[in-house]
Amino acid sequence: MNITNHNLKHVLVPKRSGPTSLLGFPLLIFILSIVLIMTYSIRSPTLVKGKGIVLKDDSRQGGFYINASFNNEDTSRIRSGQIVWLLIKKYPPGIWGRINGRVQRIISADSNTGNVIVQLQNSLVTDRNKSIPFQSGLSGDVFIVVKDISLLQRIL
Repeated sequence: MNITNHNLKHVLVPKRSGPTSLLGFPLLIFILSIVLIMTYSIRSPTLVKGKGIVLKDDSRQGGFYINASFNNEDTSRIRSGQIVWLLIKKYPPGIWGRINGRVQRIISADSNTGNVIVQLQNSLVTDRNKSIPFQSGLSGDVFIVVKDISLLQRIL
């Protein structure tokens, strides 16, 4: 492209010849939209950890519950109805999955610890649809979701 009029001092000339891509800006907006949607939809729960033992509920056929112990600082953040995950030591969660439940009630044991009774949602069937056989002394780590926010909310 030849510019014959030298009075045009501020003329934008593309560095390369050919058509300029019109996809740059819309593609950038699309990518940013996807990132925003992902950060909003990815959950980032706040958990408290305790120890629990699985007990049989004789009042219900095939019913089980967890008696879990937490320190008092964590017990104060626990509410009835919160989501619970049980990871059993003898059954690795990477293979077997986790057992889901909900907090049924909170019992203060002493000044240092509190007990939480957890009702299991699907007996001893994990989130990977594997059935764990009940045995006396079945125990593991109990995680209670005390706050569930999106990754975007945590960042902001």
